[in-house]
Amino acid sequence: QGNEPSQPDERLALAATVGDALQREGIALAAVSFDIHEGYTLRACAADVARVVREATGARDPTRLVLAGRGLGAWMASILALDRRLLEGAGVDPRRVDGVIVLRGTYDLGEAALQGHPDAAFFAGSVEDRRESSPITYVRSDAPPFLMLHGGEDNANWARIARPFARALEDAGARNVDHFVVPQRDAHSILHWSGRGNDVGDLVFSFVAAGPKELPIDNPFGL
Repeated sequence: QGNEPSQPDERLALAATVGDALQREGIALAAVSFDIHEGYTLRACAADVARVVREATGARDPTRLVLAGRGLGAWMASILALDRRLLEGAGVDPRRVDGVIVLRGTYDLGEAALQGHPDAAFFAGSVEDRRESSPITYVRSDAPPFLMLHGGEDNANWARIARPFARALEDAGARNVDHFVVPQRDAHSILHWSGRGNDVGDLVFSFVAAGPKELPIDNPFGL
């Protein structure tokens, strides 16, 4: 989770919400916060976070490794999962990533893609090369599974921004790309995964534990 110029700094609260839900399911969590500032580019930060991934996985040797992020964290999770050079440079096998969960993310930093984006000025000042800093540049057929979630009560622009990225992954041959807009969820409640009968939580926990799977027709996400 990174600093988002258009949003108040809610990182501790968001990490606590997600961490509580995952740990209740027996899932180990490392919450990583990062700040982009003048003189510290997105790619430089991604290289540093890749080293954090190495330290976290080396200490616990998890059965599965899933990267998740909201906002700028979604950009971070995506670039680490897709640009092999970042994890390789930190001594982590990129094939080690078993899945990616993203919410409210930005995946194309090109000028045309950022037109009308609330954080366009921030991204323009934080990249040295727009193409090299865009996760969409690195889509490939062997990309790890992606689960993209958006709240139906959230700003519709976030789902719109994610659609070209989801299509690019599918066009590249990636087989497991799920993109859901969840009714009656907003920017915050989309992260509420705990509680009995929580369909979003069940979807996330299943994805983390075993990856994407065919869902029955009576499941809200199986249609």
